[in-house]
Amino acid sequence: MPLLDGEFASREAHAIICASQSEGELDCAYRRRDKLRGRLDGANGIRTPTGAKRDRLAVQWREAARKARALPSEALRRRFGMS
Repeated sequence: MPLLDGEFASREAHAIICASQSEGELDCAYRRRDKLRGRLDGANGIRTPTGAKRDRLAVQWREAARKARALPSEALRRRFGMS
């Protein structure tokens, strides 16, 4: 529980939101892509995965990267009513 103004209470009671709750679809896609890339690279002291686990992470990262690249053009098409 966070301490705010000398009171312990839940995030809801203090009306505190997480950064991820206020980010848009594109920011979420970028964050997921970057998080997966860090896991593949063994960032922040995390061991680099090997074998089948690395293969699964690589597939997830490629899909996240594809989505992150596609979102801006999809958003423009939606905004301007293009097919």
